[in-house]
Amino acid sequence: MYITVKKSKKLCLAAGIVLSFAFLAVCKYANFFMSIIYSFLDTAAIPYTVSNINIALPVGISFFSFKAVSYIMWMLTVERLLKKLF
Repeated sequence: MYITVKKSKKLCLAAGIVLSFAFLAVCKYANFFMSIIYSFLDTAAIPYTVSNINIALPVGISFFSFKAVSYIMWMLTVERLLKKLF
């Protein structure tokens, strides 16, 4: 299958954004969603074993995630601008 350069750049852009936000979501909200699942299992009387996810987060994880996305978008914008100029 032949993928053009334009499509591969868009794919890399989308993958970079999705991975950045996915990492942020897992790090910040994993325990929140696990508590919702545990409360549902308690309500349904389904036995389970509790294993909390203890992730050591760096300070400013949201800042760095959004900074990574803005850098990816900036690189795309600069590339388009350079193509127009030259």
